[in-house]
Amino acid sequence: MLNLAKVVEKIPYFQTLHTNHTFREFFEKVFQDSGLSEYLLSQNNPGILLSYFQDLFHFCQTLAKENANYRLSNFIKDLDTLIRQSIKLPSSEPILQTDAVTLTTAHKSKGLEWDTVFIYRFTDRTWGNKIDRSLLRLPAEVLEFASVDTDPNAEDRRLFYVALTRAKKNLIITHANQYQSESGVRQALPSLFLSELPEDLVNKIILEPTQEEYQKSQALSLSPVPTIKDDEKEYLKELLTDFKLSVTALNTYLDCGYKFKLNNLYRLPRAKDAHLSFGTAVHGALEKFHRTLRDQKQTPTKGHLLQFFSESLNKEIFTPVERNRRKKHGDLILSSYYDYYLDQFTPAIATEMVMGRGSSICLLEDIQLTGNIDRLDLIDANTKEVKVVDYKTGKAQTRNEIEGKTKNASMHYKRQLVFYRLLGDLSNNFPYKVKEAELDFIEPDNGKFRREKFEITLEEVKELKDLIKETMEKIRALKFNRTTDISLCQSCEFLSHCWPNGVR
Repeated sequence: MLNLAKVVEKIPYFQTLHTNHTFREFFEKVFQDSGLSEYLLSQNNPGILLSYFQDLFHFCQTLAKENANYRLSNFIKDLDTLIRQSIKLPSSEPILQTDAVTLTTAHKSKGLEWDTVFIYRFTDRTWGNKIDRSLLRLPAEVLEFASVDTDPNAEDRRLFYVALTRAKKNLIITHANQYQSESGVRQALPSLFLSELPEDLVNKIILEPTQEEYQKSQALSLSPVPTIKDDEKEYLKELLTDFKLSVTALNTYLDCGYKFKLNNLYRLPRAKDAHLSFGTAVHGALEKFHRTLRDQKQTPTKGHLLQFFSESLNKEIFTPVERNRRKKHGDLILSSYYDYYLDQFTPAIATEMVMGRGSSICLLEDIQLTGNIDRLDLIDANTKEVKVVDYKTGKAQTRNEIEGKTKNASMHYKRQLVFYRLLGDLSNNFPYKVKEAELDFIEPDNGKFRREKFEITLEEVKELKDLIKETMEKIRALKFNRTTDISLCQSCEFLSHCWPNGVR
């Protein structure tokens, strides 16, 4: 299990943390701290540790979203309650290899099946004849909803039936005559259910350990528990089994393969950067604005747009100071955006359309693709030609920057638009043809708003297909090299992890 005490030692922020801080402040600082990433990734089994920590991350994320006034002191008290009551957080421990066993209880095995099932420690008082520690048992007749079943072993027998019917081919039941416990060696009898099995279906095997086997087992019991070895390769292959490539993930890999591994495969838990949360809130406001325009067939007021933004912003995690700053900035730019385009708002076909997930399938040969389209506008009803619109809340780019014609252009935005055309071409349930793609910059440039529209050519789509195939071949070969462009490292969230002594 993850040693949280050691993790805490790696986070300098804890040294100045006050329990009266809001949990949002704690959440943001802790999960953005580079020392945390460095510690987790330096361990021998980062895959399992990251999986454990992601469970804690999602638990904290839920708390931070549900109550803005939730304090760190409340979190500490809640953790103490969970520990005292032996309540575990929901676990999503990864499967590191396919040739492994599944450990489960009989209750949790309901509805599942395996070729071979082992039932361990099939003894009396574990399976049947359990000790009833009730001080007083009321007659069933006086309890309105009491079970009329008078057999004290009926429930255990039903549970045993569930367990044995999980096996499709082989069922192996084991028990010993004695077991080691905290109070010493205890004698044990086999469960009474063993005698209820049909004799012609049971093959009994009695094992007597040799002296050599006995000495070996004693030596193993005295030796320390072996640590988990680094199974990163198997872990990554497992993650790639159902991996769906988005254009954001593609761009990340093209920038830095190592960042792709940490960000898109390991999905290293961290708080969302404030500017990304702000972008999400703006997207949410515009989605609701255009959905209302489509459904009510009239343009919502500016007040409605700002209300939608406020509602979306409240769903994101910010410190109080950061929230106020983002709220003022969002109100300012969205008010200007509304006034600037008031006469151009038209109903959209769809908003926030998810492609390549659920019933939507987008396959490029054996590569699964996925993406979210911010808005879809109809161009021609007869030809079913549409325009894809993508909102951008960052600094507006010129057309030459978008097309990669300037010195430091990344081609990320243009590649994104071509990717959307490709999703439309490959989708199994997309009834339209993407003719145009548009970048809609929400941040004004010198008081003016910019929209850049492109017609995506078949040649551009072909080039992107080749790039995706080449990239996925490298990803599946587990080639995750660090970038050689150090300028990209300066703004990377993993800067301190890759360059603990500073960029050289």
